[in-house]
Amino acid sequence: MSENNIEAGRQAIAKKYRDEGYYYVEVTVERAGLAKGEVNYRIVEGPQAFIRKIVFEGNTFFAWFKLRFSIESQERLWIIIPGKVDDEVIARDADTLRNMYVGEGFLDAEVDARKTDSPDKTRVTLTFRIRQGPRYRVNKVLVNGCTVFREEAILKRLHLTQGEYYTATWQQRDLKTLQNMYGELGYIEARVEVRKQFMPPDATAPAWAQGLGVRLALLNVVYDVVEHDQFTVGSIDI
Repeated sequence: MSENNIEAGRQAIAKKYRDEGYYYVEVTVERAGLAKGEVNYRIVEGPQAFIRKIVFEGNTFFAWFKLRFSIESQERLWIIIPGKVDDEVIARDADTLRNMYVGEGFLDAEVDARKTDSPDKTRVTLTFRIRQGPRYRVNKVLVNGCTVFREEAILKRLHLTQGEYYTATWQQRDLKTLQNMYGELGYIEARVEVRKQFMPPDATAPAWAQGLGVRLALLNVVYDVVEHDQFTVGSIDI
């Protein structure tokens, strides 16, 4: 008789039902039987439920089908797609959607999910509520610790420069570009790290942004470089 094993059994039974679409199943343990060495599970199956509709609220950036086919949750399609209601999958979907917005520069984006039942609890409308927030632009690019290259030479090779929308994809590509610039000159142990430096929301807009006529969310992209030694080929042995 182990409380941990009893609870694990209860959860396993509930999961078995939910895997078959019985999202509202209730499994309890009759405590009176435990004193006699009996483990009695009482099951209230409830109705079989499925996702009838998926809705995205608050989105103005991505196309609907882009959001729809980026998540795991699916609407029921008779026989072909069961449309199972799974809280773990729904939580992952919310994280996936948020990461999509963050990756495109909506760094303050928040996403949560809400389930709305039909009166008989057999159909669920799944709504992802999206708060995009502002899309960040690059105010300027700063490179610390660089003595090998001139700043102008670095900026010519980078995509994320002043005024561009910040995206995680281009940040990673620019980071790789800067690392390659050092590697091409023999600085094979050079280390480059990137970080974001947010400007206060109430800060005065810089001169380059004042003509845009909108409230901007701005950040600086900062690269910290540790160059180490430059290597040359000493000998080639065959």
